[in-house]
Amino acid sequence: MGECPCGTNFTYTDCCGPLIRGVGHADSAEDLMRSRYTAYTKKNWDYLARTTHPDEKPEDFSKGDEDIEWKRLEIVGTSMGSRDDNEGEVSFVAHYTEDGVEKSLHETSKFLKESGRWYYCGKRSRAQVSQ
Repeated sequence: MGECPCGTNFTYTDCCGPLIRGVGHADSAEDLMRSRYTAYTKKNWDYLARTTHPDEKPEDFSKGDEDIEWKRLEIVGTSMGSRDDNEGEVSFVAHYTEDGVEKSLHETSKFLKESGRWYYCGKRSRAQVSQ
């Protein structure tokens, strides 16, 4: 089984696994953020595409990501994004190793809920810092 990469201390099968397999939907913007991070760790590009808002420019999620090993996710804060909201923001730090160098990605992401489902809508701010 194993612990979920998103950092909740739950098993993958009880945490992000059902969302990524498509048998459930995120209850909050933070839940979607965590599941998208987990999809990156598992290189599940289809899930990332499915959970990106249709108005966002499509991207090749796998481009340049093959040499990255995602290590740990820290949620820094959230603004709105609960079950009763239709929009939210999640600030986080994602730690990773690229070409043997430890780095971190600091980002604040925007999310919208439409027809009861949360979608990633882009970055409000982003900074990449080597450690």
